[in-house]
Amino acid sequence: MFRRIFRSGAVRRFVPQWLEFGLIAVAAITLLAFGFSILWATIAPIPSIDNFQNREVAQSTKIYDRTGNIVLYDVHGSMRRVAVPLDHISPYIQHAAIAVEDATFYTNAGFRPLSFARAMFINLISGGYVQGGSTITQQVVKNALLTQEKTITRKIKEIILALRLTRVYSKDQILNTYLNETAYGGTIYGVQEASQYYFGVDAKDVTLAEAAYLAALPQAPTYFSPYGNHRDALDKRKNFVLEQMKKNGFINEDEYTPALAEKVIFNDVREACCNSIIKCTVSVFN
Repeated sequence: MFRRIFRSGAVRRFVPQWLEFGLIAVAAITLLAFGFSILWATIAPIPSIDNFQNREVAQSTKIYDRTGNIVLYDVHGSMRRVAVPLDHISPYIQHAAIAVEDATFYTNAGFRPLSFARAMFINLISGGYVQGGSTITQQVVKNALLTQEKTITRKIKEIILALRLTRVYSKDQILNTYLNETAYGGTIYGVQEASQYYFGVDAKDVTLAEAAYLAALPQAPTYFSPYGNHRDALDKRKNFVLEQMKKNGFINEDEYTPALAEKVIFNDVREACCNSIIKCTVSVFN
């Protein structure tokens, strides 16, 4: 039946000829741009995957007083970060990040072709770089081995390196790297530092709602800052994270509903900073 209708031209009458030609032209340009990008990326130098393991990642040096309280941060390269193993990171944090950033993380090869094609099409239509379509693995190699420039060439390099990284490292290793090195606003990097900074607890002890907030931040850490002017947007993003967690089977309705309603209190960072300065002063002069 459908074939008879299509052959008779009934379907084509609903599509203007100019739109049909336009769609064909856009598809052709997209394929050409993709082909040239692949060609250029294969010619251009690509960092070795060995650089990933050999790189140095700056961490915070912490000095403790006699009671074990932190009294001073020595921030390397304007970054506050403490790396922790994956088993020291709450499953809530792990699942929230996967649900909102890369739902097929544990089954994909480090790259999602359909997501990339959709992002390329949207970027071409918009005339700029609007979407990236990156997996967690792509984000890891971008931050570790590539520049932050938004070009198709860099995106192709990112894909090639992500495929290579997936063959060399386990998914848990890649996820651990992502969670330890992602930016969470200002000088805060990694979920351990973010958990302490925003909630005053270790990454293994956050609640489901707190984990959803942490997963919400990396998309736009400055815009979504809980101390800025877009708290409503942050709350909506947090709710979206929870929805994605439920949709992908990481939590059930009994977990989702109370987490959605939970009123999370963020640390008073200004007070915390002042207390840190006072503690340091007392420690030095006593």
